[in-house]
Amino acid sequence: MIIEKVKIENIRSYRNGVIEFKPGINIISGNTGSGKSSILMAIEYALFGKIGEGKDEGKLLLRRGEKSGYIELSI
Repeated sequence: MIIEKVKIENIRSYRNGVIEFKPGINIISGNTGSGKSSILMAIEYALFGKIGEGKDEGKLLLRRGEKSGYIELSI
């Protein structure tokens, strides 16, 4: 499976975001706090329903003050 696009809403530092990946190798770079880890955590949660070795804690991904969020992967 190759992920082509990630759409996220109310996930950590992203109110709304669309990240598109090109064929081949992609590099996610940016300053501290710019949302690099948020993208990877959203992908992990969408694929496996959990974050790291922890419990099913999707609420840990939610932006502060929000009650719901959205992650969509396009393959």
